[in-house]
Amino acid sequence: MGGQGSPEGVLTGGEFKFTLEGKPARELSSDEGRAAFDEACRIVRQRYDLTRYKAKCVRPAECEPALIKAMAAVLGDGAEAEAIEASIRGAFRIGYTTYKKAIVAVAGLRKPRVAARAALFARAGTSADHKVFKNQLDWLGIHPDHRGKGQLSKLVDEMLALVEGKPVFVLIERDHEIVRDLLLMAGFLLAAARPDAPSGGTDAGHLYLRDGG
Repeated sequence: MGGQGSPEGVLTGGEFKFTLEGKPARELSSDEGRAAFDEACRIVRQRYDLTRYKAKCVRPAECEPALIKAMAAVLGDGAEAEAIEASIRGAFRIGYTTYKKAIVAVAGLRKPRVAARAALFARAGTSADHKVFKNQLDWLGIHPDHRGKGQLSKLVDEMLALVEGKPVFVLIERDHEIVRDLLLMAGFLLAAARPDAPSGGTDAGHLYLRDGG
């Protein structure tokens, strides 16, 4: 079984002259052989495509204004993007993933002040100790065209490696299924509610915690 054409043709989806010879010709029909060859080409293209993603972690102070604006655009638009852009500038670290030089995923870390953490944990109605959780994972987002390829998970792993062994919390304003599943795989758990918290929950969002163990 084989195909005639340039190696670059496999990556670009070019046409190949397909031939079925030898043992495969005795075991597979022409249609089965073609299907197997097409699947092999698909896997090669998929693996090559993953090499086009490049992740980077930086201090916001190192970023040009256009770079921060591009990160914010992945997370929102209009006035929301402007607010996100301002918040990113106060991050401890910000990470982003590019695909063909375009930013497609973002994740970052911040270190909120004690008072801010106390207010946040109180609004979330949790019994967890805000004094223990000093690091916040934030700005989680990925372009819809690049979901399902593990790129946001890889970026989150890089962010968490910067605070290895230290407790981290995440606040999700909406119950985003993709982000929720990502956090669970990364070892986060939904924060326990205080005994006196409203049974219907709060409108402060969903708080997830990951201890330093």
